[in-house]
Amino acid sequence: MKRLRSLSLATALLLSAAAMAAAPGYTLLKSMTVGGDTFWDAVTFDGASHHLFLTHGSHVVVLDSKDYSLAGDIPNVTGAHQVAVGLGKGYATSGTTNSVIVFDTATLKVTGTIAVGTR
Repeated sequence: MKRLRSLSLATALLLSAAAMAAAPGYTLLKSMTVGGDTFWDAVTFDGASHHLFLTHGSHVVVLDSKDYSLAGDIPNVTGAHQVAVGLGKGYATSGTTNSVIVFDTATLKVTGTIAVGTR
């Protein structure tokens, strides 16, 4: 019984060591330059529309995640910091105007603005 316990412990240690030595799960598939003259803040992926939303100073750049081509742009999001998506709608924070810009994720057309207060 003691021998079986030692064998089990040795097997568990070997499996743990093998798992730690495994290569990381991330691989760079493609690199690209999006450009611009101000900061880039955050990236949000919408699997339903296959869009990547990149907040960029005064607007949100939208890329097609299949081929990384430019899919569109959501303008007038001054102080853009983050995008959230769900149920066909997108919400982009506009820090300078203390609001959230609402847009349709399929057409990228702005459909409204929500005042949220400061900070």
